[in-house]
This record gives sequence, structure tokens and C-alpha cells, in this order.
Amino acid sequence: LGDVYKRQILLILVAVFTVLNPNFLSPFNLYNFLMQNEYRIVMITGLAIIMLGGEIDLSLGYQISLVGILIGKLLTADVPVPICILIGLAAGCCCGLLNGFLIAGLNLSSVIVTLITQKLFQGISYLLSKGMTYSDFPEPIMSISGMKGSTMPAGHIIMILSILFLEGMFCFTILGKNILSMGYDEQVLPVSYTHLRAHETLSDL
Repeated sequence: LGDVYKRQILLILVAVFTVLNPNFLSPFNLYNFLMQNEYRIVMITGLAIIMLGGEIDLSLGYQISLVGILIGKLLTADVPVPICILIGLAAGCCCGLLNGFLIAGLNLSSVIVTLITQKLFQGISYLLSKGMTYSDFPEPIMSISGMKGSTMPAGHIIMILSILFLEGMFCFTILGKNILSMGYDEQVLPVSYTHLRAHETLSDL
């Protein structure tokens, strides 16, 4: 389907849901939707980069789980919050680099690789958590997450920045345009094989 038809279908669906429930487009309902799906939207912006580059990442949910559990364990050990966040970001980058190396470096199928790393990340998560949940968050985490009623939780800011980053990357950067070209046809890219694999690795990261 063309872009015009996709937009028309979207508008029809919105109109149908609005007729069925007049509160569908209310500010309160839209705010609740965003509140409940912040992390999903952030995850989707990352996944969009991979999919627009012609690949897929089936391990993304388990990467998020692993990073969350790791940060929880560090907080339990009284590690300062900024260091926990930095370690969590580094762990997420390592997961992405592992996928990128296996897919781009060894030229393996992204479906097969991420199915395998999905189980790897899941196993590490179980080993770290021992099947236990974590809810005793320190005050700084409670404040920036909005659990204490902050007017602009960090999740809102991260979600907005992720969307703006995705838009800016594909509209204004050479890397973004090359990743889009990879999704259409790798053969049309005016770059060497090494640069092509580097683009694939960066999209996984």
C-alpha cells in the first residue's frame, strides 16, 4: 500500500474508535496511553532503525529486561544512581554490539542471531535475578520516573528525545540515509563493504 492509503486507513480507524468511544481522543486518554507505553515507544524507535536498515532484532525485549535487572541489582548494592544508569547504558550497548558483530561481522542472518541472543540475554537475566522481582527503588529513581508525581518524568523526556533523534537521524544525516538505502538495496550504496558492515553494526548498537 502507498503512503496515502496508509494514512487514509489510519484516519478511518481513528474515526471509528472515536465514534465507538468519544473519550478516545481526549487529552486524558492520550496522556494515559503515553504514560503506559513510554518504554515501548523508546524501544520501537531503536527497532525502527534496525528494521529500516533491512534487519530485525528479536532479542530487544530481553535486552531491556537484562539492563533493568542489572540496574536493580546495582541499586540494591547501594551503587550511586548515575553510575547505575551509565552501567546500564553500557550493558545495552554491549548487547547491541554483540548482535551487530554476529550479523554484520560474520554475515549471519539477523533472525537466527537474535533468536539465539534472545535466549542468552534471558538466561543471564534469570541468573542475575534468581527469579525475584525488584521494587525497592531509591528516592532519586522514584522522582525522575514520575512515581512521586513529578510534572515531567524522565520517561517523557527520553521518549520525546528518542523520537526527535530518529527523525533527525533519517532526515539530516548521511548515516541515516545510508541505513535507509540498506533497507531498500545494499547494492545501491556508494560505500565499501567495510563501511556497509559498519553501518549495520551501528544500527544494531
